[in-house]
Amino acid sequence: MLGVAGSACAQSTAFSPMQVVGKIEAPAINESSGLAAARAPGNEGLFWTHNDSGDKPRLFLIDGTGELQAEYQVDAPFATDWEDIASFELNGEPYLLG
Repeated sequence: MLGVAGSACAQSTAFSPMQVVGKIEAPAINESSGLAAARAPGNEGLFWTHNDSGDKPRLFLIDGTGELQAEYQVDAPFATDWEDIASFELNGEPYLLG
């Protein structure tokens, strides 16, 4: 399930309880491991995820409710034990790091 903690002040460590906002139900995403905000223009509100292990090297783009929006093959020979994914910008360009 996807959850989001309530807003908190940067100077505070208090968070409101988590709220379920969606559920990943796409059959292709059977062991989601890692979640990163999509940073490319036009992808606001979308997230990247992948399966942990035993899957083809591919990434999934999902929306905030967990619904699959797109699937992308990664140019890699295999996908073994992919644990996490991160997104960042460098010199104004969006990147994914796995």
